Amino acid sequence: MVPFRHKLRMHRTILLLCGTALIATCLVAAETRLPELQVGQRIFRNIVVLGVDATDLYFRHEGGIRNVKLRELPIELQRMFGYDPARAREIERARSEDERRFAEVVTTALQAEAAARLRGPETLGEHSLADALAEDSPLNKPMPELAPEKWVTDKPTLAGKLVIVYFFKPASAPCQPFIRQFNEWQKKYGEQLVVIGILAGAETELAGLEIEFPLGLDQAGRVAKQWRVATVPHIILADTKGVVRYCGHPAAISEKTLRTLFELFELPVQEKARQEQAATAKSA
Repeated sequence: MVPFRHKLRMHRTILLLCGTALIATCLVAAETRLPELQVGQRIFRNIVVLGVDATDLYFRHEGGIRNVKLRELPIELQRMFGYDPARAREIERARSEDERRFAEVVTTALQAEAAARLRGPETLGEHSLADALAEDSPLNKPMPELAPEKWVTDKPTLAGKLVIVYFFKPASAPCQPFIRQFNEWQKKYGEQLVVIGILAGAETELAGLEIEFPLGLDQAGRVAKQWRVATVPHIILADTKGVVRYCGHPAAISEKTLRTLFELFELPVQEKARQEQAATAKSA
């Protein structure tokens, strides 16, 4: 696919060529020369007329080549070059509308490119964890706002990290192994990853559980509904720019997959265990 900036340069080149062709077709049969030409407060000398169209006069003068609007010329020159004010206004309105539309296209395209740079790639290519079937799928779209009924812990900071939002119920047997797994990952990869638990139940259900990652309550199911979560355990994985890259059962995300994502998003892994070992060796 040709990048937009290249298309823009091609478009400008085409416009320039079209303008040159237009001047060439408008060349007067006999060369017209004027000793001088006054336009407003400016005076141009040694004029050689290159061409004329319904709105502009193109000429060479001592200082180079330029064009002026026929409506800015003295009446006698307007008559000489066949100026028709009504036709000129119509053409200039059409040109103005074309320029406005082109500016809108450019602005929209530039905004889309800027948004794409902020959002990251549309998919992860060979590293994709899932592909969307429906247009309303959250995959490869910005993560919805995370606003649980209550934060049981401090509200986590997400900037610059991979995010795993874990929907679970403590009494659900399939959920329990992943509580232990995410405790371990949060402790091991806290610099690269933040795991956020969303409890589909009351805070009293947490009694006796050891949870070492940030936690919010969704007793009424509002967050689950907004995020289209119908079963537990369920995770939403978002990249460092907040774009959803996976949604589904957490068993699909292994530690090896997690490390691949760290490399893909340039999150160097410095495990605490390694740091502690290095510190111990240094002190010894």
